[in-house]
Amino acid sequence: MRKWFFCLPLLCFSTLFGLENEYPVIILGSGVGGLTASLYLSLGGINSLVVEGKSPGGRLTEAPMILNWPGEKAITGNELVKKLRMQVEEKNGALLDGEVVSVDFSLQPFMKVQVLVGEEIKTISAKAVIIATGTTEKRLDVKGERGIGGYEGKGVSHCAICDGPFYKDKVVAVVGSGDVALSEADYLSRIAKKVYLVIRKDQFSSSKKELSLQDNVEVVSKSSVQEILGDGEKVTAISLESPIKKELPVDGVFVAIGSSPNTKIFQGKLDLDEEGYIQIKDGQKTSKSGIFAVGDVTRKKEKQALFAAADGANAALEVIAFMKGKEVAKVSIPQEAKKTTRGCIEISTKEQWDENIVKTHVPVVVDFYASWCGPCRRVLPIFHSCAEKQLGHIQFITVNMDKQDGLSLLYQVRSIPTLLFFNSKGKFVARRLGSDEVLQVLSRMEKIQSEEEAASFFKELK
Repeated sequence: MRKWFFCLPLLCFSTLFGLENEYPVIILGSGVGGLTASLYLSLGGINSLVVEGKSPGGRLTEAPMILNWPGEKAITGNELVKKLRMQVEEKNGALLDGEVVSVDFSLQPFMKVQVLVGEEIKTISAKAVIIATGTTEKRLDVKGERGIGGYEGKGVSHCAICDGPFYKDKVVAVVGSGDVALSEADYLSRIAKKVYLVIRKDQFSSSKKELSLQDNVEVVSKSSVQEILGDGEKVTAISLESPIKKELPVDGVFVAIGSSPNTKIFQGKLDLDEEGYIQIKDGQKTSKSGIFAVGDVTRKKEKQALFAAADGANAALEVIAFMKGKEVAKVSIPQEAKKTTRGCIEISTKEQWDENIVKTHVPVVVDFYASWCGPCRRVLPIFHSCAEKQLGHIQFITVNMDKQDGLSLLYQVRSIPTLLFFNSKGKFVARRLGSDEVLQVLSRMEKIQSEEEAASFFKELK
């Protein structure tokens, strides 16, 4: 896999905008639909700002392989997104690492979008908005899945390509009967020793005409998960409700039961259907003038990268027509400066682990990441920013899952991004899982100003 250069600075909002907070077009979401829209707008002479959202690149980055993208015999979702991002950046499209928290479409000619950037909320204005916020995976909502006592990040996952490598030669279950579930099961069958494919009925809901499963995949039909069981640290089994109630011993559970549109902030502001999908008409137009929507957030079915890209191109052309005759200020987008990060090292072997963690004399935080992990790309710049600020107080270490030699097994790391914390004596004290938890703790770490504060912070972690 291509080497990932992870010493990246945080995209600076003030540098990017200067005193300006107005853009001709804001694109909410950085999946294939949003990126294609930005590219087409640039070709049409209109600057846009892409707000990347919680998962840069969207769910496409999780696709293990795409076989129906024109011009590519086979390409991973992450590689496709990286190519699109490069095109957007080459055409002077701007990408902002932030999350939209609210919108106000009642104001004209400039609509307002509030974006959470780091710990600050910034307000940006635009004459047109393209919504490409995509969808979020549905949960089983059973005991043991998430929350207190739950195993999300400790054996429960929604992404085989992200977390599958943690289950080499282990036993896993995939829950779901659609295209995504079958794709996850197929991918995992090449890694795990055994894959159970749990479906509620006695047949698949997949649109695929032919189903081909590996010999190590066993279909468990007419069954539903009632509870996810574990030993407090990891998943050990799932409890199934079937003709007879039974427990199925597994090391991991991959949930693939569909998704819901990310449209909560648009409720009451745009026309949505009963399931929350944005209703569009005459192409990609929504119920509000100047607002357009593309991709999965508008589609109950046909959730394909190619369709999202087509939507993005259509939306861009419609925006260009909408902006015709309107005065559009040109916004210059400075190139992001390259810099290296002090205070952060990458390790890949047990010897390096012992040298930098076990034998350390300062507190240590370790970030397990991968280049193809969208949430990891949000975390890394902030992790490196912390490393520079805490130089001498805390040692920051990264472990690339593509390069590590079994280090994830030392402390049972089963999902990414994951942070592990060790005190100055090399003793493990805590872990944080997922981008939300990780970013929250890094935000607190940025404020540490002395060795004493660092020691106290690590002592309080649980």
